[in-house]
Amino acid sequence: MKGISAVLATVLIVVITVAIIGMAYGWATGMFEMVGDTSEENVAGVTDNMLKSVQIVTAGCIGETITFSVRATGTKDIEAGELSVFLENEMQTTSPDTATTEITSGITQEFTISNAVSGSLKVSAPAGSVEEDVTC
Repeated sequence: MKGISAVLATVLIVVITVAIIGMAYGWATGMFEMVGDTSEENVAGVTDNMLKSVQIVTAGCIGETITFSVRATGTKDIEAGELSVFLENEMQTTSPDTATTEITSGITQEFTISNAVSGSLKVSAPAGSVEEDVTC
């Protein structure tokens, strides 16, 4: 019975080792690129959110209706669905509806809440929230 020569065995071991190292390098490179891309997207999303801030300009009552104005003070526009309005920590439906209303940066938008009572009005935007006490 004849076996393979020592030289051929050594060459095969070297070729297999180089192939394994090449596959490991390719896998690691792809993994780091994927992690890097995901990190860049996350940082961009957080940065965009930090540029979407609001301020309550006016807030008052007429009967059982609270009327308030919100100004987009950041450098990015507030997109539809990014604002939430709370009265005494309960989410409120506003007119116009915050789910469909966009506010351009630097512009003030007026909202109303019907059948409301006095309390703490809170407007939440991607960059944070602002509060104002409203007395009816």
